[in-house]
Amino acid sequence: MDFQSLPTDANSILALKWQDYEPFFRDLETRALQPEDIQTWLDDWSKLAATVDEQYWRLYIATTVDTADKESEERFNQYLEEIQPVAKTAEQTLKDKLLASRLSPKGFETALRMMQAEAEIFTEENLPLLAEEQKLGTEYNKIIGSLTVPWEGEERTFPQMFPLLYEADRSVRQRAWEAAQTQLLKERQNINSLWEKFMPVRLKLAENAGLPDYRAYIWKQRFRFDYSPEDCYSFHAAIEASIVPAAKRVYEKRRQRLGVDTLRPWDINVDPLGTTPIDPYESIAEFKSRSRAVLSRSIPNSVNTSRL
Repeated sequence: MDFQSLPTDANSILALKWQDYEPFFRDLETRALQPEDIQTWLDDWSKLAATVDEQYWRLYIATTVDTADKESEERFNQYLEEIQPVAKTAEQTLKDKLLASRLSPKGFETALRMMQAEAEIFTEENLPLLAEEQKLGTEYNKIIGSLTVPWEGEERTFPQMFPLLYEADRSVRQRAWEAAQTQLLKERQNINSLWEKFMPVRLKLAENAGLPDYRAYIWKQRFRFDYSPEDCYSFHAAIEASIVPAAKRVYEKRRQRLGVDTLRPWDINVDPLGTTPIDPYESIAEFKSRSRAVLSRSIPNSVNTSRL
């Protein structure tokens, strides 16, 4: 197989089906692994994995750019149902093949350790559950992405409300914070209901992997090799003993500078010295234009910035 023939442009990658990927996975699965050609095998696998990942991330990001876009959601769900399960199974077959070979390419020690952890929790029973978990994540994004806040005769998004928390006028900050929280609380039941759907899925993931709970499962999935849950408890205790008192002193200084009796959530972002809030841009077009100018100045002339 010519792995250089894998597409590199976005539209071609997004059009890929499992039958397009399958011959490449089959080639890697059947190819003999020898010390002298392991690097070529890994390079080819990397090209294939990068293509699969790019298709996933492009489809996922499209669902976050416009959370109300049904077409983007359907395309992402189609990937989760038709490509991801077989791709994950094929990926695990390659990981098992490498682990069984006992080959240890130079600089690959950490990657092998991660593959071993993945092998320990992989089971095909979990593939539809993982897809369901990701779909629930999309549902959460849809809820949060749909939120708008009525403000002075117009509907604003949450990001558009955030700059108001930097305003010098405390009453403006308070009204903005309370208006945003009021809208969020309206979705409380929907968010809680979504959490109730997450829980059984995650508990089943752990059960299928032969682990006592979801924490044990996610610990392996996220490759937390260097510290334990007990270490986290110790870390939390250290924060409580050392950082919390320091934070209280910082907040007390902020309270005094603002001249308020009690520090409230809408007092956290504003400059306590009373300087005018920074307003770097007023529109997305202006943001893009200024970002392009900054990057063009900081990137060497040899780099093509025309696609920024």
